[in-house]
Amino acid sequence: MAGSMELSRRALLFGAAAAAAASALPGVASASTLSTGQIQAMLDADGGWTLLDADADGVKLYQKSVTGYGVLAYKGVRPVAVRPQALFDTICDVPAHKAISGGVLAESVVLHKSESALHYYQVMQSPSWMPISDRYWFLQSSIRRDIGGRAGHHKRAWNPLDATKYAQAHSAVVSRFPDAVQVTLNSGSWEVQPGATANDSVLIYRIFSHPGGNISDSVASQVSQRSLPENMLKFEAAAKQRA
Repeated sequence: MAGSMELSRRALLFGAAAAAAASALPGVASASTLSTGQIQAMLDADGGWTLLDADADGVKLYQKSVTGYGVLAYKGVRPVAVRPQALFDTICDVPAHKAISGGVLAESVVLHKSESALHYYQVMQSPSWMPISDRYWFLQSSIRRDIGGRAGHHKRAWNPLDATKYAQAHSAVVSRFPDAVQVTLNSGSWEVQPGATANDSVLIYRIFSHPGGNISDSVASQVSQRSLPENMLKFEAAAKQRA
């Protein structure tokens, strides 16, 4: 969810079932060929996106292939009846993401926060009955508000964070979740633009990630595709409750 690869229960169920039939070998996505800056530029670029579904639970869903990777990038666009500031504040409230995820996240912890930057980690703990390992990720975000002087145009982009910079926190996560797999390909952004009225927004969610481990590239892409609309709807609902 919020600025990361938080997966919905529906997507997890799909991913676990599909992974059982997928190749046990990780795909080429595990071998990084682009810098995080290049990945963000690719996600921001208008070209290359193909409309996959015009109404995926109310979300316009797009996909884009990325040279050198086996997984696809995804983008969702949805008009939201929430003020831009309220929506973006919800997106930036990382500790609240655990509750917003509906039980998907076991931990969501801020390591550093300023007006323009955010460092944090999150842990996705799978139910005991699901044949998939836990996942965790350490991320760094840039935070931009009123971009270009346009009130209500905000963006939070995230990329992997070197966990050794927070060695104590990383060791604690590994101790509590010894079988968890660290997600290392995990970039994306939440962007909020002003809508038709002062009480409306346009929410744009971009993701490019792979859960790692023995999940194939094709399954990883499908999990991202299926989780994206639900994640957007969860943040919309949370923002409406807080507004």
